[in-house]
Amino acid sequence: PVNPPKNPEKKMAAMLNSVAGSGQFGAVLLTGLPYCWLAGMDYEGIARSVVSGSPVAAIPAKSIDSDWLDGYDMMLEALARALPAKKPGKRAKNKVALVGYMFDRNECDHKANLKELTRLLKVSGLETVSIWPSGGSVAELARVSEASLIVSLPYGRKAARTLADKYGAKLVETGLPLGLKGTSAWLSSVRRAAGLPGNLPAGILEEERE
Repeated sequence: PVNPPKNPEKKMAAMLNSVAGSGQFGAVLLTGLPYCWLAGMDYEGIARSVVSGSPVAAIPAKSIDSDWLDGYDMMLEALARALPAKKPGKRAKNKVALVGYMFDRNECDHKANLKELTRLLKVSGLETVSIWPSGGSVAELARVSEASLIVSLPYGRKAARTLADKYGAKLVETGLPLGLKGTSAWLSSVRRAAGLPGNLPAGILEEERE
């Protein structure tokens, strides 16, 4: 039993309300130490109690029985659940979102990867409206609601399913675009899932030949 004035859950809820309501953050993610979670600390309830400002989501404290890749996916899924469920308008079938990219540091190699993925998809007739995660803002992540197709990459399967269900988008699970033939095959699979007819554009095939 905890003396009510010293209740840690009450103090944490007050702190989160202050942070979420500060206007400085697009979203707030909350997790805890496994022993506090095992002792009954209600992180989910604390997150739900925040009523002002940016969305707050709890990530399960599962480091006792899960690894960091599980945690990466759970983090993305928590953020996906926290986003407002805006009713999307009419969406073009060529708009896609990539969910589950392994963005483990905000440095130039990853920025180049995302720029090239976006370029290849554009040459293939597809517009990338959001990549999860990409080092950008929560507002950029929220553009996932514009996508007619969610492309689930290996490091965000749960988040991709959550977002597809939330926004009524089609879901396709893929591997990673590795190698020349593998990248062309990946682009073809995304195009098919998006409902685009025919083979890859000549520009992509010419790049592969080069």
